Amino acid sequence: MGCVCSSRDDDSKKNIEEKFIKAAEEMLEIGKLKVDWYDKGISRFAIDEKLSEKNFRHAYESLNLSTEFLNDETSPLFRFYENFKLMKGYEIRKLACLGIWLGIDDWKKKVYCLFKNYDRDCSNRLDSLEIRCMLDDMIKITIAIIEFTQFVYPQKSIMLQKYLRKIKRSREMLKKYLILLIFRGGTIHEINLIDFLECFGDSTVKKMISDQGFRELLIECSELQTKADFIGS
Repeated sequence: MGCVCSSRDDDSKKNIEEKFIKAAEEMLEIGKLKVDWYDKGISRFAIDEKLSEKNFRHAYESLNLSTEFLNDETSPLFRFYENFKLMKGYEIRKLACLGIWLGIDDWKKKVYCLFKNYDRDCSNRLDSLEIRCMLDDMIKITIAIIEFTQFVYPQKSIMLQKYLRKIKRSREMLKKYLILLIFRGGTIHEINLIDFLECFGDSTVKKMISDQGFRELLIECSELQTKADFIGS
């Protein structure tokens, strides 16, 4: 009985960061939208792969998402969306990736949208550079979401900072590992939509299609890195 209780306590400790992160994500309101609806809502206001602040406001209002934070630089939401901002507007590709992660749809629809989002040259293929861009965006969005959670729950900042350090530590290892899986150990150098969909039959790759799953991969890699460092020492 003691062992069972201990296991439950460990699970509770392991998942406590996720409870706060998911609660903070509800403030973004994107989780109530279908993925393609969100994508169309932001894309129709985009110019040269960017949304000006004015068009960002129009796009979010068209989706019935709050834009009040744009007038408050101290708002956690204002700080969060600064992560998506370029010199002349918000980056449409990263915003779309956020919508794919948080929006409502089955995994196949999300994978399809993910492929199209990073096939910006419309070649119907993703090469290693485009996959790296995808993974870089996912890592940046992951960090932005955790930092956003710190702003929303400042009393949990120390706990979330430790969690964030683990994630930052493992990002390069995870990128290399996923690229090997997607490109079959380097035997191919680009991938079409059908083969990309097939990749997600692998349980590890499939975790990429949700923000929580991607965080789990990063934490798993961090734990592997810790073990490797321990053995190496």
